[in-house]
Parts: sequence; C-alpha cells; structure tokens
Amino acid sequence: MHLICPVCGRPLVRKDRSAVCENRHSFDYAKSGYLNLLLKASASTGDDRDMVSARTAFLNTGSYQFLRDQLCTLIPDEGILADLGCGEGYYTSAFPCQEKYGFDLSKAALIHAANHDPSTQYVLSSIFHLPLADHTVKTAVTCFAPAAVEEISRILTDDGIFIHVTPGPDHLYELKEILYEQVRLNPDKKLSKGLTYRDTIVISNIFHADTYTLISLFRMTPYAWRTGKDGIDKLKQAGEADITAEFHIHIYAKLLMMQGIPDISSECLSFFSEDILQTQLNHLKNPFGFSAGSCLICPISSETSKPASEAFSNQYKAVFRSLGRSSPRQYRFPIFCMDMATPSPAAL
Repeated sequence: MHLICPVCGRPLVRKDRSAVCENRHSFDYAKSGYLNLLLKASASTGDDRDMVSARTAFLNTGSYQFLRDQLCTLIPDEGILADLGCGEGYYTSAFPCQEKYGFDLSKAALIHAANHDPSTQYVLSSIFHLPLADHTVKTAVTCFAPAAVEEISRILTDDGIFIHVTPGPDHLYELKEILYEQVRLNPDKKLSKGLTYRDTIVISNIFHADTYTLISLFRMTPYAWRTGKDGIDKLKQAGEADITAEFHIHIYAKLLMMQGIPDISSECLSFFSEDILQTQLNHLKNPFGFSAGSCLICPISSETSKPASEAFSNQYKAVFRSLGRSSPRQYRFPIFCMDMATPSPAAL
C-alpha cells in the first residue's frame, strides 16, 4: 500500500479494519471496503445516492463504453494508478494497472465502487489533498472533474502522465436541445499551466436513448440542478432521442526541472546558439517543459538571429510572466532562443 497518513504524511499500514501510521494515527475501513482518510467533513460531500444511482443506471446501458475502452488503451499496466474523482468506479475498475487507487468525496459512490471492484482501493478523500507520497504515481486520471494540478504534479513520477477527460463541444447537444431554447457548445477545457501538454484525442459516438435512459442521463449531469422538474417533463414529452457523446482526452506530462541552465532574469531575452546549449539539452527528457527554476526554448531564425515569429516569442513571454505573477514565490522563467534550421512552434 502506498497511501500516507493525512495528518503526518507517514506511510500507512493495514491492521485488521484500520490503516495505521507509525505515529499511531488510525483510520477506519468501511464495511464495503473503502478507506476513510477525510480529516473533517468537506463543504462538498460529493454526489448523493440519487445521482450515483442515475449515473450507474445510465453507464450500465453501455453508452460510454467506447470511452472506457479508449482510456484502457492509453493507460500502461505497470506502476501505480490514481483515479481522482473516481465516482462509482465505472472507469477505474476497467483500468489494467495492478495497483490502483480511487479517490472521491461521495460515500454513496465509494460504497458502490468498493462493493463492485475488489481490484482497487477506494479512498474517501479530497483530490486537492491526496494521501499519496511524492513521485509515486505513474498514471493519474480525472474524468469530468476539475484537475488538481498541484497535487497531480506532486504525486507523478518523472515519467508519469495525467489523463484528463472533458466533454467536447457537441457533447450531449441533442439533450440540451430538448432542455433549452438556446444551446451553447461546451468550452475547451485544456489546462493552461502546471503540466506539460502532450496530446488530445477526440472521440465521439451517437447512442439511442429511450425515456428512462434520457432521464437517468439528465439526473447525472449538472443540468438537473439548473432545470429540475421542468427538464424531466420535457424529456418525458420527447420520449426518445439520438444523443451525441463527444469527449476530449487530454494527455499531460510532468513539468521537469531543467538542470545546468544559467539562471537569468525573466525580464530579458538571451540568445544562445545551439552549440552552447546542446550539452545541457541532451540530458533533458523534456526540453520544452517549464516550472520553477526552468526555462522555455524559443526557436530563432538562423538568417536574422531574431525570433522566427514575433507572435510566438510574445506568446511565451506572456506565459512565463503570468506564471511568475501567479506563483506564491517570485520564480524566474528565462527564455533561451535556439538557432534551429526550421522553427516549428507546433512541435512544442
């Protein structure tokens, strides 16, 4: 077990129906098998029984099976996996890792998850205060929940990945057509800082939903809070519909510190030729990553020794400056411009 005590941070060991650390802090396992590591009641207690029941009923129709199958192809079977905001464990239970942890604030969801998935240790805990040691998780996953970027960065191994599933623009478009006079597309929710962006996989499917499935789908979404009984009445009148399910699967890597690079002021641009930086860059797994004490690499034109694209240069200056302002400490983010034959911002 790789869980740590939420009080002192020491490793937890299971003893009978409790998990105990060396400082004698003790936490109980529920009858269903999930472990309660929540130190105090949260302002948000997660999904209630009705929402969990509705989501379970909908997921059992297989309408989102294609998303679960796609995620399983992306997740390595080695290392530790943490599902942050795991709910009732529909996705977690299918992941191929040997050691899995699912974290959620909903007791109702965790009871269902622990009762149906013995392959995972489910934990009652906030995803913004995870009881996991630093640099222990190979794969972190979050489906349809906020990304706890700081905690994810802390727990990931240097070669770890974070998979974040968000709804695509047309996700549940037809359902919204039934509920609302004016339909708004879902915004892009790609993370702007804290992790290194790697890739986005877009998948979609159309499933047929009868009245029961429509109502179950409605009750598991935020639309139920906003629309209430009027929404259910509209769905009953509609009877059935073909619904679009569209998902964006964003893949991120951990930001790695850059070693051996001179520390200069973030208010200036220093231009170095490729041979000066080549030795340092050869040792970097992620030369375009940035974090506290690291730098950004910007291509420059070999003909003019100027930034190949003014917009490209300004974009990255804005990135590190905004990060510096938002940081709790005054970090510096120098930019190094490398002489490259064919500058390619898209490669970053």
